[in-house]
Amino acid sequence: MDLGNLILRVVTGASMIIFHSWGKIVGMVNFLNGKHWKFVDTVQMMGLPLPVLFAIIATLIEFIASILIILGLFTRISAIGLALVMIFAVYFHIITKTSVELVLIYLSVFVFLALAGAGKFSLDARIGRK
Repeated sequence: MDLGNLILRVVTGASMIIFHSWGKIVGMVNFLNGKHWKFVDTVQMMGLPLPVLFAIIATLIEFIASILIILGLFTRISAIGLALVMIFAVYFHIITKTSVELVLIYLSVFVFLALAGAGKFSLDARIGRK
């Protein structure tokens, strides 16, 4: 069970970084240097107030929490943060009538990790967090 949890954490966290958050991090850095960031347009299209702020928060949660998930550190809180971001992503895919399948899989994994924790092969277990 714990080995499966480790594999799930590492693969999901790495996938989030490689396929989703890294591009947003690069876009955010470019935005802070005066360039256009398409993700802000996406957030604005969802009707959220302060789209730049929400884009930055979502990007940082995706990136930092994914690293923490891989390490198994602050796993439950990181998973909750990522699950919240995925709920907004589900909403985006619904309003744009695009496939929601992958987002639902990520959401399910993060809900699982929020409930189950990181398992014994984690930094949480090493430092005694439950």
